[in-house]
Amino acid sequence: MKKTLLILVAIIFAINLNTQAHDFKAINDDGDTIYYIITSSVAPYNVAVTCQGDYSSDSNYYCGSIAIPDSVLYDGNYYKVTSIGNQAFDFCTGLTSVTIPNSVTSIGWRAFGSCGLTSILIPNSVTSISNLAFVDCSGLTSVIIGDSVTSIGSSAFSHCSGLTSITIPKSVTSIDEWAFSNCTSLDTVYFNAVNCTSMGTYLAPVFIGCNNLSVISIGDSVTKIPAYAFYKCSGVTSITISNSVTAICVGAFQDCSGLTSVIIGNSVTIIDVKAFSNCSGLTSITIPTSVTFIYNWSFENCSGITSITSKAINPPALQLNAFSGVSRDIPVYVPCPSLSLYQSAENWSDFNLIQCNSLDNITNTEFKIKLYPNPTIDRTQLEIEGLTTNADVFVYDMIGRVVKTHKINQGTKELEIDLSGYIKGVYSIRILNESINQTKKLIVQ
Repeated sequence: MKKTLLILVAIIFAINLNTQAHDFKAINDDGDTIYYIITSSVAPYNVAVTCQGDYSSDSNYYCGSIAIPDSVLYDGNYYKVTSIGNQAFDFCTGLTSVTIPNSVTSIGWRAFGSCGLTSILIPNSVTSISNLAFVDCSGLTSVIIGDSVTSIGSSAFSHCSGLTSITIPKSVTSIDEWAFSNCTSLDTVYFNAVNCTSMGTYLAPVFIGCNNLSVISIGDSVTKIPAYAFYKCSGVTSITISNSVTAICVGAFQDCSGLTSVIIGNSVTIIDVKAFSNCSGLTSITIPTSVTFIYNWSFENCSGITSITSKAINPPALQLNAFSGVSRDIPVYVPCPSLSLYQSAENWSDFNLIQCNSLDNITNTEFKIKLYPNPTIDRTQLEIEGLTTNADVFVYDMIGRVVKTHKINQGTKELEIDLSGYIKGVYSIRILNESINQTKKLIVQ
């Protein structure tokens, strides 16, 4: 029985070795023969482009320019070409360009691995690019990724040493390990993925080995910078994080040692663990008003930082080691009304030089306020004109203590302040945000 089983396995193996990788071949309009494998033999009929040989095409088989049709006639039926199959053009060094039709939705494993392509346009119909799809295409200098691609597989464009720039479209939600690793000529990345939730790992960064990468442009619709997105991009010198971004995730810019300037957008609420860890070139950092939480090691070993500015009225929650390795004797500039809050806030209070920021110099000529006291009902009416962003209202007593705070939203035209709990005296009402700092005197009789 055992011997019979071994013989059957051997027969099946021998049959498999002699089985062709394609189901049929057809000639396109240019006279080129293209091989196909049937992926659906019932309506709707579908095929994938496949290799000419059993496991790959001869290196000189597909040469020059190849135009893949969107459908092909076989055995009386029209088959829709929906994918570029595994290894279809693998090692076709003579191949210089391919036209992919809008019927194709996926590009398979090593579909164009180690081939001679110089440029590729991936149409908007494609939703996935598999692992190693364009690996080792060293002559590839231009790649346009269609606006429907949601996933880019592991090492998909690894070792494409001629590639100088890449645009990640809005549709992408995941980029796997080493996707663009060792693209040694890559100098610019346009990152437009609106909601990319996965982008490499700590052990397998997407752009590892891209030593020439110096420019990262974050699109104005991106909502978060994924974990380890630009980990170890040591050549990048400046980053502007757009106002649409709400979170900078774990290790997003970790070990970007050449980074000297970061502008964090006004919608970021979270700066996660190790987000800027080991960015030793940073000399200053400004925390916008929107930030509520700064996690451990966010700015670990950013030893070049000589000042911190926080624009947040309420001190963001700061974990113990958020600024580990940063001197506690550098100036920390905070909003004047919040000086005492920062001086007593957990972990912020470890800094020795917390100072009032120069917001007093900020003016906005389009913004106007009027104060109308009404002592008969213990109320005062604040009339506001030209408020374009949310603001805080602080009421100070004669010795500068904050006795009451209010919040007003952009577009608000009136704020009623209850004076029933106030003792007689002179008070100041201050309206404050990033572009406004105005004060009115209030007398309670």
